[in-house]
Amino acid sequence: QYYSLYVYYTRNSVIDSNFIMCNGATNYSIYHYYANNNKVRYNTIKTISTGSAYPLYLGYNTNCTVTYNTIDSVQASTFYGIYSKHSANTNINYNTITRNNTTSTSYYIYAYYGDGNVSYIGNTIADNISSSTQYMIYAYYGGNNTFTNNRIVNSMNNSTSATYGAYIYCSANNVFDSNIISDLSGSGTVS
Repeated sequence: QYYSLYVYYTRNSVIDSNFIMCNGATNYSIYHYYANNNKVRYNTIKTISTGSAYPLYLGYNTNCTVTYNTIDSVQASTFYGIYSKHSANTNINYNTITRNNTTSTSYYIYAYYGDGNVSYIGNTIADNISSSTQYMIYAYYGGNNTFTNNRIVNSMNNSTSATYGAYIYCSANNVFDSNIISDLSGSGTVS
């Protein structure tokens, strides 16, 4: 495993305007864990990986702001663009996530066991040329979160696997409003 920027047990910190490029095995570009009142913004992350990639991994974040980051990935293994686990009162807004030429499962925004009051607003998510299952927004066991004004574009050439614009599982009291979900490929399944 490789960690480009490992941020653990921090508060009132700013991670701003970094360029991070990860190449190789399983990698975490920005690993942001047990954080309180931090700002992660204007970072550019590029991954080319043979293992799983976590460009922006957020675990147990409270009162954090994650905005205007750009993530671009070209790789063969499982991809988790913005992985948010047990976060609360956090804003994950106006980020751009793209992935190109992949043959494995992708989760562009992965909201896992959200503790509530997390906003996902104005994010742009795009998939280009893929042949595997894609979850553009994946919300798994969480609640009281807001998904608003996100732009999700599936432009892949995929005829064998499913693509989910938003996959919300076992969640309660979420708001999913005014998002644009479009399928430009004419193939595959978008739901």
